[in-house]
Amino acid sequence: MVSNLDELVEQERPKPKRPRLTYFVVALNLLVVVAAMLGAATLYYANQQVSSINRVVLDDALVNVRAEPGARVLNVLLVGSDSASNLSSSDPIRIGREGQRLADVVIIAHLDERSGEMALLSIPRDTWVEVPGLDRSSRINSTFATGGADQLIETIEHNFDIPIHHFVNVDFAGFEGLVEAVGSVTIHFPSPARDLNTLVSPPVSQTGFSMPFAGCQTLDPEESLAYVRSRHYQTQRSDGTWRSDLSSDLGRIQRQQDFLRQLLNRGVELSSQNPLVLNDLISASLDNVVVDESLNPAIIRDLVQRYSSFEPGELQTFSLPVVNSVEEGNQVLVVAPQDAQPLLEIFRGAEFSDLETLRVRVLADDGASDELDAIFSGLGLTYELAELEGREQLEDAYILRHGPDGLPAAQLLAANLPFDVTFEESGLVVGRNVEIIEPASPAGAVNIPELEAEIAPQASTTVARVQRNLAQSAESQAVLPPLGPTLNVPIGPNSSICQ
Repeated sequence: MVSNLDELVEQERPKPKRPRLTYFVVALNLLVVVAAMLGAATLYYANQQVSSINRVVLDDALVNVRAEPGARVLNVLLVGSDSASNLSSSDPIRIGREGQRLADVVIIAHLDERSGEMALLSIPRDTWVEVPGLDRSSRINSTFATGGADQLIETIEHNFDIPIHHFVNVDFAGFEGLVEAVGSVTIHFPSPARDLNTLVSPPVSQTGFSMPFAGCQTLDPEESLAYVRSRHYQTQRSDGTWRSDLSSDLGRIQRQQDFLRQLLNRGVELSSQNPLVLNDLISASLDNVVVDESLNPAIIRDLVQRYSSFEPGELQTFSLPVVNSVEEGNQVLVVAPQDAQPLLEIFRGAEFSDLETLRVRVLADDGASDELDAIFSGLGLTYELAELEGREQLEDAYILRHGPDGLPAAQLLAANLPFDVTFEESGLVVGRNVEIIEPASPAGAVNIPELEAEIAPQASTTVARVQRNLAQSAESQAVLPPLGPTLNVPIGPNSSICQ
């Protein structure tokens, strides 16, 4: 990827001093290896490398996979741990950190071999959960510290009813090697950005991240580390003042997911051009990783073959819908059940094309029209009604409003509707939630009897019709500015424009 810089880039920008390593660890080394193998004639070498990974026995905590290869639905728990044990004894980050093993990053990678789709679910580290067997609750990241991988896995299964089939853990040292292996990663910054904790006096940057330029910027390994670990992220307004991202860890998760997608793109691009990069990626991925004993080379080989045509841009990323709360005197995050339920169904095994994995709200001052109500009745899909606010006039077409990670969900709904739609992104919509706004004029041309016959529940989700309507909805896509106050809600970054 080539950086798209303006004339300011010619100036020498100072390199701020910052820690060499980061709290953020890309816990997706397994997926990076899979992506790196896409153009590889060195699969045997990779299998030999996989055989040498450090392993942990978790038979009692993990769920066995009963389906045959090609029809499996796998959930891989990926943990980036707050451990410095693999760093040099002289590295300053070890000071005061001996023995810490908090789960700084918790991600569930969902691989559905039936459809060839892949999705990630990030669980915020401060999510408040019940700890099974201990009659107490805590932040989810501390369960890894107190009870290891077994307790973290059992906690996820107990609280979210998500089966975990495999486990991958990477510590501090894993991330640096991945970025070094690809040289750099290009990220899009809509405006200058920095990390600055204004809650202390005097304010201090805890990561040293500083990007004084807007546009597509190329980050070296050191800058990448500072960027992805930033929890006090600020962006510069047009008047020169700075605005803090009050979404905190939720905004950091979205930046991490965007960075990961670009890292995957970079790895695939370079490994297809230079086999040596492939070896570097595999080595960097496996040097500081621990996996469960059952994640063997045969499974890795099967996944590589199944996902040989998978593009990083097809990766679906989600953050667990949560809200702020105070529990036992602690400022924490708790799951928003209604928003989370449709999304969790995907990770419990439902197919991505299942309409039941959507939560649909109709925004209208006078309720849903008869036409729209008939459409949803024909689909066998329930919906909620909400008052339409913040829009002075309606558009001439149906609008499907989705969240930063919800475009695939909106496209699924569009694929089952008999009219054209436009798409609108809003930070106020989360997970697999989709909001539908009716146009100024009712869809009078729709013939209700014919419509009900066309969208019979089973016929409406045929592959041919879904593909046809997806293509039509993509042609009519028009992303409009998000509505409503989004000060505390992150809008997902999109660095794909830099490619």
